[in-house]
Amino acid sequence: DGDGDGASECEGDCDDTDAWWNAADDDGDGWTTCAGDCDDSDTTVLDICMAAIPAGTFTMGSQESEVGHETNETQHEVMLTRGFYVSVAEVTQEQFETRMGWNPSYRPNCGGGCPVEYVHWFDAVAMANDVSTSAGLLACYVLSDVECQDGTSVGEDYLDCMNETQEGIQAAVVSLNGEASPYECEGYRLPTEAEWEYSARGGVQGASFPNGGNLYPGDEEYCDGGLVLDNGLYLDDVAWYCGNDSNSPEAVGQLLANGYGLYDMSGNVWEWCHDWEGDYQGDEVDQVGPETGSERVFRGGCYGGGARSLRNANRNRYEPGMRSESLGFRLARTAP
Repeated sequence: DGDGDGASECEGDCDDTDAWWNAADDDGDGWTTCAGDCDDSDTTVLDICMAAIPAGTFTMGSQESEVGHETNETQHEVMLTRGFYVSVAEVTQEQFETRMGWNPSYRPNCGGGCPVEYVHWFDAVAMANDVSTSAGLLACYVLSDVECQDGTSVGEDYLDCMNETQEGIQAAVVSLNGEASPYECEGYRLPTEAEWEYSARGGVQGASFPNGGNLYPGDEEYCDGGLVLDNGLYLDDVAWYCGNDSNSPEAVGQLLANGYGLYDMSGNVWEWCHDWEGDYQGDEVDQVGPETGSERVFRGGCYGGGARSLRNANRNRYEPGMRSESLGFRLARTAP
């Protein structure tokens, strides 16, 4: 942790002023991920810096007494038996365009390092597959019966939808590539809902936000800025939300990281997860959602949302062929 900010993502560490998504390739490995660049001992893929998250057990969901609690957040214990990697920040517009050849974002002129948004769930898994194959790994997802946003049918050639004319993937049949569980995939993928919440908490249990704070009653939809949590810290220091944002995405990595060195797990843009939406089934090992469904989970809240939706346990869902100007994603990979 070179600058004492609690984040030790890369060699030299990224401090709070570095635009690490646009850094130089200091070691000549083709990756320009962080200030000082990530060397070959770090877990990186192309231009995306990944933080290592340890295996462990945590309490998922929220107590009924938590301010902002929703009925679909039933508290239960989850054991994640394998360590994994997750993007230090939300995938940016530049990263998506570099890999996929176009920028679908509703606000493409947001500025350097802004998260990609207005992506279908299918677009996110398409990029995960492309990153996997580019890194020499077996893709996690198989897509068939693919239909682009403009109605063009492309069969299994899902990358044919990745352009300004076809505007991404509106519909597809998606399965895992020979694996029974996403945890068994070799390549990159979306984080499961359990991985996402475990990562968001940053090693802090029993709190609504990564900095260990909780809301006071009456602050659930607070939008006036300078929101003080019950531990005396400010929500504004860790999250872009309706209280400190100009109603548009912000460049990633500007606010404080959580205990795992992850930025923007609360606010900025919502983030797609791997799972179909469904009720929690009680204590689980390597939890993953239902085998089928109609809506995929997304997490984390967004720049225009109230404080309730930014809590670690908050859940939301959307049809995978839908998209929103406040919905993006980050990548994950099971540790080999």
